[in-house]
Amino acid sequence: NNQLQVGQLVQEAVRVLPRNIGITVALDGNLERIERVDATSAFSGISAASVVQAGEQPADYLFGKALSSTNAGGGGYGIFYLDGQPIPNGVGEAGVAVKSAAMGLAGKLNTLLAAKLLRLTANDGSSGLGIRVSLQMIEPEQKLVMQLETSRTASSSRVDLVAEGEAKSQAELTKTVAEAGVPILPVGSRLHYQIENYGDQPIYFLLLGFNTNGNAIALYELPFLETSQTSENSPSIKDAVIAPGETLTLPSAVASVGGIVSGPSGMVEMQLICSRSPFTEASKALDAVPSRRGIGAPIDDLFNPLDVAKAVLQDIHDASANSLDSSLSIAADSYALDVNTWATLSFLYRVV
Repeated sequence: NNQLQVGQLVQEAVRVLPRNIGITVALDGNLERIERVDATSAFSGISAASVVQAGEQPADYLFGKALSSTNAGGGGYGIFYLDGQPIPNGVGEAGVAVKSAAMGLAGKLNTLLAAKLLRLTANDGSSGLGIRVSLQMIEPEQKLVMQLETSRTASSSRVDLVAEGEAKSQAELTKTVAEAGVPILPVGSRLHYQIENYGDQPIYFLLLGFNTNGNAIALYELPFLETSQTSENSPSIKDAVIAPGETLTLPSAVASVGGIVSGPSGMVEMQLICSRSPFTEASKALDAVPSRRGIGAPIDDLFNPLDVAKAVLQDIHDASANSLDSSLSIAADSYALDVNTWATLSFLYRVV
């Protein structure tokens, strides 16, 4: 009997996502009719976007015009959050025709769609992988910024971190971070991630995100990775894999650059994506990006974020194929993601 009963507990096993997910843009009701017509025509040529009228259907973002020269873009057309706040680098110059302004948003909409797809992989509450990640500031002071882990497989072990010279239990650390809300970090701070695999299988990973300018970024060039301990089963730098029981620091102390918080002020979002299998397709997409300046340099302007995000979903889909129940009926135009195959942990902080 597969019928659910009232009060019965359920747990996510497979996440099914359509392959044709897009960005829904609502047209601001303050636009003139001809402006809405021109904007609709322009957006019809952008495959990542579909258009609705504001207030009539759910939407991801709003297309409109800045109210005055004191707003971002100086009265230009652009894309905004639903509360009317401008998206970084999403508002054009005053005087640009609405159709040209809308067509010029194609790249920004691709980046926003990439962010949407990556957020849809977040599964710290249902993942079967054993991952714990600590985001730490090491300059100008040493302190824990945030700590996340997969809750289904949470380890009861203690994690010793530098915090005012004394070790704190994980419960104390988690409580401290939770009470602090969204962390605020000054420009020029140096950060690193400590990624612990406390599961029983090797874990492959990617670190992708979006900086305060709204640009897609990546930390994936791997000569700067190092393990916190040495063993015969130490992580393979080439394959970006962490062996069971190992902890990896990203970036390491030998990195010539990387880990430094840069301006302008705003929000930074990072996604640590882990899998039991290599990210074959995502690696190909990342390899298309020109090499950076020095060991450990982040990619601060990932020109193909949508390709990378779709490749990540395809990699997780492929890794899940052999473990899915054959009795499941899943449409061919969908991604089917086994929660025991991957884990995505999301980090959000404000730069001032």
